[in-house]
Amino acid sequence: MRATPSLQHMKIDRRTAIKTSLLSGFGLMVSRQALADCVTTPDIEGPFYISGSKLTTELAPSNAPGTKMFITGTVYANDCKTPISNAMVDVWHANDGGEYEDVDYRGIIKTDASGKYAFTTILPGKYLNGATYRPRHFHYKVSAPDLDSNLILTTQIYFEGDTSIPGDPWASDEDAEERIITLNSDQNNAEHGVADITLDIDASLVSNNKSPIAGSNTIQSVYPNPITSEGHVLIELAKQSKVDLRVFDINGREVIQLLEPNKSLAAGEHVVSVTPLNTRGLRLQAGIYIVKLWVDQKPVDVKRFVLA
Repeated sequence: MRATPSLQHMKIDRRTAIKTSLLSGFGLMVSRQALADCVTTPDIEGPFYISGSKLTTELAPSNAPGTKMFITGTVYANDCKTPISNAMVDVWHANDGGEYEDVDYRGIIKTDASGKYAFTTILPGKYLNGATYRPRHFHYKVSAPDLDSNLILTTQIYFEGDTSIPGDPWASDEDAEERIITLNSDQNNAEHGVADITLDIDASLVSNNKSPIAGSNTIQSVYPNPITSEGHVLIELAKQSKVDLRVFDINGREVIQLLEPNKSLAAGEHVVSVTPLNTRGLRLQAGIYIVKLWVDQKPVDVKRFVLA
């Protein structure tokens, strides 16, 4: 019998809501309101969780068989745009042969001052669950102990195009839709994915705890993520500065210049629009892209996003 998720979540068609609001002419306020449904849904824990994993960004041994993977993401508060620093992202998954191990293929990653986390591992293997295979997946337990020690989100991340998803009762559930992420291969045949997590924690608590990133130069968020027709990059500047903001593909080729070079911007928050069109006006292919921020000609921050 399937376990009942411990957190309840009201589901709407978020992609449709975002697209409608962005095209409706109501502007930035409405597009942010449309994101209110981005709180990450829970999933079953499964029988292979082990508490007390080590802090690490490398989950697989260096000589592990399988396809190498790079996963990045940001942990947000429930306004879907305020990053949470010092959150704990506890990850575990099966090895290439579909088996769980006691030490390897598991670890805890702590988010940085901008709420970002990243880890390297290998593509998880599939394993039989009764008569069918479970799709490839990562298990997550995510918490922000400095803000709400009672909230731990237990969930799973799946991968787009996995043929085992339709037959799996958990991955095929409509609440898992936003947790099926895009993977893209780089020139070395490694897979890259973006898995943002939004906790049901009030953004005002994060703002009160914001000292680690206040007064810094950061990319706070890219929203919505994935981007379909139009998105926004939210940056924060410590003081008036000359700013460059550019988008690259996962192989490092520049595809969009979002601001004129060395554009002078005042201190504070700024929202910059991004569309799926490159500098020649041609639509970019769906996939993973990297936005990079320069301040006074020095690179200061990067963040990945998905173009749907």
